[in-house]
Amino acid sequence: MYEERIQSEGVIYINDYKQVGSKQPEWTGTVTLNKQILQDLVSKMREQNADSVEMRIALWDRVSKKNKEFKFARLDVVEEKKQQPKPIQESPPITEEPHSVDILDDNIPF
Repeated sequence: MYEERIQSEGVIYINDYKQVGSKQPEWTGTVTLNKQILQDLVSKMREQNADSVEMRIALWDRVSKKNKEFKFARLDVVEEKKQQPKPIQESPPITEEPHSVDILDDNIPF
């Protein structure tokens, strides 16, 4: 089942201003964080007494109307995976060993 997540979005374009041999990034862009994401990040940092919080990012390849390549980005706060309780393994039922039947002892009429 799909779980609704609070997400922020952005775009990342090829860096047209990168100079050959420089350490500038190949891609650059912006992401807009909404208020709810920021509140979730602060809450998670407080709960974990942490200096940082992990975010999840997903990227899609897109082409603009001006035929320029870009990546569409979507970010959300990483949620703790809910542990599925392990099923209790029951021991198999105890069965008796099958008796060996001597065919000569049967009361077969023929």
